[in-house]
Amino acid sequence: MRPKVHLVMWIILLGFTGISFMLFLSPFLLSDWKVLASALLFTSMTATLVWGLDRSHLTVVSDNESIYLKGFFNFRKIKLGKSQVRGYSIQQKADQYSGFHEEFQITTSDGRKIYFPRIAYSDYSQVASFCKGFTFLGHQELRYGKLIGQILTIMGVVSGVLFALVSIIKLL
Repeated sequence: MRPKVHLVMWIILLGFTGISFMLFLSPFLLSDWKVLASALLFTSMTATLVWGLDRSHLTVVSDNESIYLKGFFNFRKIKLGKSQVRGYSIQQKADQYSGFHEEFQITTSDGRKIYFPRIAYSDYSQVASFCKGFTFLGHQELRYGKLIGQILTIMGVVSGVLFALVSIIKLL
C-alpha cells in the first residue's frame, strides 16, 4: 500500500519552502530581526509539515514473517515481526475531508500504536484487509461524537439564518 498526499498539502509545503528560501536570501536577513524571525518561522512550519507527512503517510510492505513500514520521505522506517503485532483496533475520527469516519490502528506488543489515517490512502480497503489479518482489539468511539454532530447541525442552521438576515438587510 502506497500513501497519497493531496495536492493542497504539496502546495502548502512548496509555499512554506519557497517563502523560507526567499526570506533567507533576503539582503535584510541580518539587519532586520523580523525577517530572520519570519524565516525561522516558515522553516519550522516546513519541517513540521514534512515530519507530520512522514509519520502519517506510511508505505506498508509485508511478507510472511515481517512488516515494513516506511514514511513518505523515508525518514521513518519500522520493521516489525508479525508476532510483535498484538492486534488492530478501529477508532472513530472526524476531520474536514471525511467527516465522521473510522480509522485503523495497529498496536504492537510493547504498547506502541501505529495509525493509518484515512486521508493518507486513496484505497482504504487495502488498509482494512491488511489489518484484518491480526487480532481485533476493539472499537473506540469518538468522545462526545453525538454531541459534536448535533452542535454542527445547529451551527449550520444558525449560520444560514444569519446569512439570510444579513442579505435581507443589505437589500433594504
